[in-house]
Formats: sequence, C-alpha cells, structure tokens
Amino acid sequence: MSQRAAKLLKEDLLATAPQKAKDVSQAQADILAVVRRLEDEGKIIIERGAQRVAS
Repeated sequence: MSQRAAKLLKEDLLATAPQKAKDVSQAQADILAVVRRLEDEGKIIIERGAQRVAS
C-alpha cells in the first residue's frame, strides 16, 4: 500500500464511528456469499495457498 493510500485509510478510520461487531460480521458474511457465488459462476478464480482452485 502506498504511503498516500495508507494516510487516507488512517484518516477514514479516524473519521468513522466504531461499528458493532455483529454488523461487521454480517457484512463480512455478505461479502463472502457474493465471492462464493461469483466463484461458482466461474466469474472469478480464487487462489488458495499454492493451489489454483476454479469451480
């Protein structure tokens, strides 16, 4: 990450109110569901470790 991007991220984190762990977990689950669906549809390829896995 560039120094400029890191600075912007830090500023965003400082300006954003803390989030509830429950809300964060739900957002992560939603993102993971989309990623898995895209992988199942063959629209993306997820590399896991040294293996390349395609659905």
